[in-house]
Amino acid sequence: MLYGKDWIIVEEKIRILGIAPYEGMQWQLKKAAQEYPQIQLDILVGDLEEGVEAAQSNFHANYDILISRGGTAQLLRERVSLPVVDIPITELDILRALRLADTVPSRPAIIGFPTVTRSAQVLNSVLQYPLQIVTVHNRDEISSVLKQLTEEGCHTILCDMVTNTIARQLGLSSILITSGKESIQEAFEKALLLFRSMKQLQTENHFLRQVIYGQSTEIVVFDKKKELFFSTTEPQNRPAILAMLKAEIEGLAENEPNRIIKSLKGILYTIKGLRLQLDGQPYTIFYFTRSKAPLASNKY
Repeated sequence: MLYGKDWIIVEEKIRILGIAPYEGMQWQLKKAAQEYPQIQLDILVGDLEEGVEAAQSNFHANYDILISRGGTAQLLRERVSLPVVDIPITELDILRALRLADTVPSRPAIIGFPTVTRSAQVLNSVLQYPLQIVTVHNRDEISSVLKQLTEEGCHTILCDMVTNTIARQLGLSSILITSGKESIQEAFEKALLLFRSMKQLQTENHFLRQVIYGQSTEIVVFDKKKELFFSTTEPQNRPAILAMLKAEIEGLAENEPNRIIKSLKGILYTIKGLRLQLDGQPYTIFYFTRSKAPLASNKY
């Protein structure tokens, strides 16, 4: 089934939770989502910590992807296990805010998280606009930066939602950089592509598991703490086999297969042990087959 852009194919509904840092974005998200019938969208309003708490309290709803903006998206990515798609703050979004700032006599400054200031720096290099750009990485930095800019004679701030709130509390003139329709559509397109990639990986993972479980060789994988990571052994046989294999981990040579033969409860195990790295973490893999131990001691 074909939806949205011609090159994005999604055959099932994608459940997205949007965390809008300000009320106006909630309306924009709802309107943009109408163009994507394959998206099932829920929206909560909250900035930074409020947004993260809102997302964490709604995990029971089994969302596929989160969508947010700026510092809220950054925090969500750090604290929530679901994939997060940024609503970009583009050069066009900043240019719209600059046009509003042209009506204010004082020299403007842009304050924001890296997603805001990166686009501002690109725009500034093209337009050669007399614009001061300050990057912050957490909420605690904002007040001191605003006070310093005030002392330097800057009284007009272009910013994201959290900076806008703090600036107004300090009595400064601030202009919120809002995301346009194009930015929200871009986020939805990225979410659709990400969802399709996730589904493809899940399908491939399921297929490979079927292949692994269908072979005669059994597999056991331990993580760096010697905890079970993966196993194809039957649950009723697992405790004794795991104990036997754990005892062999320390004796395995690095960077080469280790051949081991062990007897357990009248069963002979032919084992190959390997040490591998995954994302920089060490894992120990055992491949083994079973056969009945020979009765004659000389044959054994």
